[in-house]
Amino acid sequence: MKIAISHIRHADTGGTEQFLNQIAHQLAVEGHHVSILCRTHANASHPNIKFVAFNNWALGRGHRLWRFAKDVERHIGQHSYDVVLGLGRTWSQDIIRVGGGLYREQIGQGQGKSRWWPKDIIARLIEKRSFTPSNYQLVLANSEQTRHSLANEYQIPTDKMVTIHNAVDISRFSDSIRSDAGLALRQQCGFSESNNVFLFLGSGYQRKGLDRLLPAFAEIAKTDSNARLIVVGFESSQASYQRLAETLNIDQQVTFLGGRKDVEVCYNAADCYVMPTRFDAFGYSAIEALACGLPVIITDSAGAAEVMPKALTTIVSNNEDTIQAELVTAMQQHSGKAKQVQFRQQAIAAAANNSIHVVMQKNIDQLLRIAAAKKQKAAQ
Repeated sequence: MKIAISHIRHADTGGTEQFLNQIAHQLAVEGHHVSILCRTHANASHPNIKFVAFNNWALGRGHRLWRFAKDVERHIGQHSYDVVLGLGRTWSQDIIRVGGGLYREQIGQGQGKSRWWPKDIIARLIEKRSFTPSNYQLVLANSEQTRHSLANEYQIPTDKMVTIHNAVDISRFSDSIRSDAGLALRQQCGFSESNNVFLFLGSGYQRKGLDRLLPAFAEIAKTDSNARLIVVGFESSQASYQRLAETLNIDQQVTFLGGRKDVEVCYNAADCYVMPTRFDAFGYSAIEALACGLPVIITDSAGAAEVMPKALTTIVSNNEDTIQAELVTAMQQHSGKAKQVQFRQQAIAAAANNSIHVVMQKNIDQLLRIAAAKKQKAAQ
């Protein structure tokens, strides 16, 4: 089959980009010809993948979004594909895959953001147009949370939505490097094997909830002298969080590593992963941590909570009044569990249910189904 997948950016990093690479590669391996419609791109992972790059001039980010959507519309009108998969910010596709939730959820509307910039208005207009009934045959949501938001916002019929959770690369994320690279990072941070190391990982500390975690960790540190916290992720306001750690008298127990690309090493240096997010349509890091053998503490406002096994994780309420106490209790319960080989084996086995092969095949089955229906309709 000839398949087009549209996304403004193809790269090696990023949640949607990760999905794009995974599905494009598996389609190509299975013999399909994949065209990625984008503005910028990295290298193709397979000879059956090619890029159609639109490099038209644009004035600002909002205009860039609109031009890309129009370029995709024009290209689809001029070329024949068996099925077109859109990954956001376009209205010309057979299937829309929503990996980041509604736009207003992504930018934090209702969570402190009250101003809409021109870019936000244009992105919202494109989103509304993409969910006009004539502009899609199927919507793929990466969580039930996303599916419910879409249904409420755009009245999408139940039979036109399918939930398929995100995948984890179990060849990259495992506990195989725990005793070497993971241990080396622990030592680099000044931690010993006896320390109970908690990990926070994510860019955008406010949305990810670091301001919630630091006070909870301070309570843990009062009674557990071995408790340590690693903070990883890109954040322009990191200094303010470091000052908060100083105010809480935990600056000696908290290590800020900034943004890193070797996140699998970070998981393997830790004993428990804490994700006190205010919103995540899914949250790849939760299943990545699980695949590395860690217990996971996650809020009920992350789509990944839907696939977390109850025996290995704790789901806390996304409630500002209660979350600190819930985090403290959960951190006490999970402290040191990842040091147990049996626990790690159970976590790794659970994460395998969301391996790339398993999840991508579910997505490909939907593409094939819509392509067949499209072909049948054209023949009538």
